[in-house]
Amino acid sequence: MDEKARPRIAVLMATYNGASWLLEQISSILASEDVDVTIYVSDDGSTDETLALLYAFPPSRVQVLPAVKSGGAGQNFIRAFLDAPWDSYDFVAFADQDDIWLPGKLIQAVRRLLDTGAQGYSSDVTAFWPDGTTRYVKKSQPLQRWDYHFESGGPGNTFVLPVRQALSLRSRLRSSDPNVLRVITLHDWLIYALVRSEGHPWIIDNYSGVEYRQHAENVIGAAGGGYAILARFDMIRSGWYQTQILAIAEIAGRSNPVVEYLRKPTVWQIWVPFRHVRKCRRRALEAILFALAVSVMSLSRRK
Repeated sequence: MDEKARPRIAVLMATYNGASWLLEQISSILASEDVDVTIYVSDDGSTDETLALLYAFPPSRVQVLPAVKSGGAGQNFIRAFLDAPWDSYDFVAFADQDDIWLPGKLIQAVRRLLDTGAQGYSSDVTAFWPDGTTRYVKKSQPLQRWDYHFESGGPGNTFVLPVRQALSLRSRLRSSDPNVLRVITLHDWLIYALVRSEGHPWIIDNYSGVEYRQHAENVIGAAGGGYAILARFDMIRSGWYQTQILAIAEIAGRSNPVVEYLRKPTVWQIWVPFRHVRKCRRRALEAILFALAVSVMSLSRRK
């Protein structure tokens, strides 16, 4: 990329019945400073005014991809990543339909990627609720050796990739088993895992450029405390978490002792998650709870 030119960024957005928030979000993205932005939208069969709002923007700024029913936000984002014509851009970013971006969000990501040589970027966010409550959500804890096997690199609405890395990821996804790829429900976790599994550096910035809207329709929200802990335990108890870990490991072509334990848990190996506990999650408390929950729940589900 010519450093004197404004970086060209393709922003991939997945929509579904987002008319209540879409205008504010798209307007904030198009107001990004010091970059040239085009938004590519994959809609998952909206029945409200979403498409009408999207088509009201100039096609040079907002392009709607041909209709394809994806069946979920994660698969909708994967579809946008695979199908949007972003090859000639400098960077690829991801946007939810209901947030608000600060004008400096994208240029901050570009500068950090160029300064550090990282091949993936994410950051903290600021959650806000309809009653005006706000909360800074810190995701920028130090990376751990295997954290990408067990969690995303922060909220997907902060992800930015250099186009060369994005092209490599797209090639890998296109060559992966489609049946396994369809299992994925969190595109951001998958992208983070693929970049990290190849040994590429990733930066989680201690900066918030996203006002992360919280409402009843959030797929993944910013809830914390006891509610978040119970939600994570439920994800493990239901088998969802284990299924995602194994699918991502298969697509990435990487494993570790904890993944192998989850693949075939036995009472004789129950110590494995505890032995490697600090390699698996970025937050120390979450790592301990992770090891405890995985050990107990996986044994209760073993065949």
